[in-house]
Amino acid sequence: EPPYFVGSLDVQARLPLQQGLELSVERLGNRWPLRRLDPTNESSLLTVVGNGPPVPGVSLSGTPDLLVPGDRGTLWVSGAHGGLRGTVPTGLRVSPPLHASPAYAATLIALDGVAVAVPALLLADGGLVLGPLLVGTAQLALLPDARLVVLQAGGLQVFGPQAAAVRPLPPQPFRVMVSGAVAAPE
Repeated sequence: EPPYFVGSLDVQARLPLQQGLELSVERLGNRWPLRRLDPTNESSLLTVVGNGPPVPGVSLSGTPDLLVPGDRGTLWVSGAHGGLRGTVPTGLRVSPPLHASPAYAATLIALDGVAVAVPALLLADGGLVLGPLLVGTAQLALLPDARLVVLQAGGLQVFGPQAAAVRPLPPQPFRVMVSGAVAAPE
């Protein structure tokens, strides 16, 4: 039997994962348990307990990862299997993760209260590749060929496995919208 009273668990959402699994987002007082549900053996496994609702990322292929605020930082939960991919320590902010392929995910990492961010690629094997410090970053987009596009006040920066380039923005004001992009962490 679960350690809750009947009716005390409030299911907020059920998110499909790969291979028929589901992730149940629940609310128990001020806690947000995430439960991985496996319909083949009717078992459920508590994977993460956060202290706020999860924030979904964006994925061009598969189920997006989730960011879950926790007591010791932000928890990065896999959209593929519902397991924990990593923890971002307290004092750092991250943008919702972007996936262009199962091989890697991208995010912006910033210090609380500082307008400087670092683009980061999280590889499928758990490796982390960090980019240069960026000031005034507004949006991040990830292309299928592993290039990151970062919108800043001075222009678009494109980072790839082989090189980086800056594309200046025109001097007249206009609105820029990068499809599939997420905002920088606030």
